[in-house]
Amino acid sequence: AQFLGAGTARESLKAVAGFRGAICATGVSAVATGAWGCGAFNGDPEVKALVQWAAASEAGVSELLYHCFNDAATTTALGRLATLGGISNVKQLWNAATTVASKLAAEPAATIPKGTFLEAARSATIAS
Repeated sequence: AQFLGAGTARESLKAVAGFRGAICATGVSAVATGAWGCGAFNGDPEVKALVQWAAASEAGVSELLYHCFNDAATTTALGRLATLGGISNVKQLWNAATTVASKLAAEPAATIPKGTFLEAARSATIAS
């Protein structure tokens, strides 16, 4: 349910500003990033990846290189979502993620296996 938290919108805006700033400062529209806040701050790598993907798209990033750092479940789920082809804009991505997050919020955290959020977002996108 981290995706539905109050900080997600703020984090998204900060990411858009950072990505746009990087493009303006360097003239390069490719960005390499990773799991912000997923160490000591216990962030969910799947949620962080989705927030950064949406923010990068909104900022005009042409290529987002997201480093999962040996997190096989997130790597697999992100790869499958990225190759889906049914996501044509940030709104579709965000709506699918919000729908999934709302459904998963009702589940006890201990019962949700790693990789579920992105896989469910992928399924929601296919269904819409």
